[in-house]
Amino acid sequence: NYTVFFYDYTDFFATATGTGGNFIVVNQDAEFYGVEFEATARMTEQLDLFASLGWQEGKYRGVPADSTIGDEPQRMPQWTAKVGTTWVKPVGDNDAFRFTVDWNYNEDYFTNLQNTPIGRSGEVHIWNALAAFEFDDGRYAISASCKNCLDNDYLTQSFDFAGINFVQVYPGMPREWMVGFKAKF
Repeated sequence: NYTVFFYDYTDFFATATGTGGNFIVVNQDAEFYGVEFEATARMTEQLDLFASLGWQEGKYRGVPADSTIGDEPQRMPQWTAKVGTTWVKPVGDNDAFRFTVDWNYNEDYFTNLQNTPIGRSGEVHIWNALAAFEFDDGRYAISASCKNCLDNDYLTQSFDFAGINFVQVYPGMPREWMVGFKAKF
């Protein structure tokens, strides 16, 4: 699968913090465009490989010279990628073990509208994994999984109140362990 996109916004809504520590609302024309590709390959009866790759650009149009808005839209990594595999091992006639692991990547991007250095996300590398036992032809499953298994640190949002010497940052989700039960009706 692939996707090519182009968005042309009039009065795109965004929020930022002003130099005096106040919140400001920005309604600015903007355009965003890019391409995304995803594929899955069945290597054997039991093994699938999957991958996706995305590239995107964006810009604001008509920004006044005295604006606090940076040149790059916030939370918009230019490159994103995902690579993973799923292995299913049948057990008996109607049951199976399922193992999935994937790696997700976001190129460094700004998490604030002003594009200040403190608002950079850093390169984001996230590993996820899942182990499940499926039974009754996949109607039920018991699983254990983790998201951000290596507990990598990254930012998702920041507010830069430079005028009052205060910065608020919102970190990404830390390592998360889950146990689940799924039933299909």
